[in-house]
Amino acid sequence: MPKGADVRPTPDKVREALFNIIKTRVEGESVLDLFAGSGALGIEALSRGASSATFVDIKRRCIETIRKNIKGLPLDSDIEIRIYQSDTLKAIKKLNDSKIRFGLLFLDPPYYGEWVKKCLIYLDRYDIFNHSSLIICEHFKKDIVPDKVGSLGVMRKVVYGDTGLTFYTRRRDEPSPS
Repeated sequence: MPKGADVRPTPDKVREALFNIIKTRVEGESVLDLFAGSGALGIEALSRGASSATFVDIKRRCIETIRKNIKGLPLDSDIEIRIYQSDTLKAIKKLNDSKIRFGLLFLDPPYYGEWVKKCLIYLDRYDIFNHSSLIICEHFKKDIVPDKVGSLGVMRKVVYGDTGLTFYTRRRDEPSPS
């Protein structure tokens, strides 16, 4: 974990439960880890067969930690890793401009705010994921997260201790943004 970067890591128990839920969805997927912190979620996905991972965090210490954590991994040479030090909302727009698409998106913003909703609005506006993609939002269990934002709708909600996980997909009745 990055020292002094005011980062709240996903508890091991929650991360294990999350990957048990999505275990059949990881293999071969392109992963986006927003508010990446140490990069634990994206790195876990890589260790379970994801084909690429993109990490985004605004804090320099977090970016340095992600680079260190990835450096020690025994990854295949064809695994693509991208690391951006950026504001999350700006990164979503930039990723849209680059035409990169993701199958799994992890969103772990600071608790007690409107970050989940803001990010979902941007994710819906900028088409950086596939029609069958899964967006997983980690939040404080008492935070109110929207049931739908544009074409995105809740597929599942679970709570582990103080941590809530809300899973979003594109609603079947909604077309992809153009």
